[in-house]
Formats: sequence, structure tokens, C-alpha cells
Amino acid sequence: MPIQIKERYVKMITENPNDKNLEVSLKNFEDALTHPDEKDLENVKNWVNKLLK
Repeated sequence: MPIQIKERYVKMITENPNDKNLEVSLKNFEDALTHPDEKDLENVKNWVNKLLK
């Protein structure tokens, strides 16, 4: 996702500090930055191998 999305979440949290949904959205954004990771790639490899069988 573009960094502008994170900036928007941060601005919205500043305006609504008690909004738990925004906190979750920001956390999800941060978590998504680490993907694809090794586990994701292994899962895709396994999925493709199953398709080819």
C-alpha cells in the first residue's frame, strides 16, 4: 500500500485517539510491510506444487 495510506491513518488517529478500528488498521498496515516473507513464499511454493500434481 502507498505510504499515503499510513499517513492518513496517523492523521485520523490523531483526530480520534480512542478509535480502536484505526489502531487495528495502522497495525495491519505496518504488518503488511513485512510481506511477502519466507513463510509466504514457502506457502506459494507448496500451493503450486499441489496444483502441478
